Amino acid sequence: MAYRFIQKNIGLYSVREMTGLFGVSRGAYYKWLKEGCPSRDKNPDTELINLILEIVINHRRRYGILRVRIEPKVRE
Repeated sequence: MAYRFIQKNIGLYSVREMTGLFGVSRGAYYKWLKEGCPSRDKNPDTELINLILEIVINHRRRYGILRVRIEPKVRE
């Protein structure tokens, strides 16, 4: 899930940048921090993994980690 990624990378990027990247609201992120992870969230990185796979496949597996990282695609 995007929230765990945001939490782990809070020193590298701002919350505003990361929530914009993942298409989630800052309020939802802070609510998640306060209330914790929902029990239905078995693999917290599933959404992030799917986004990375989509980027890689759309670019014919030619994108490396640096290009995937700066890809401006935001899921809606």
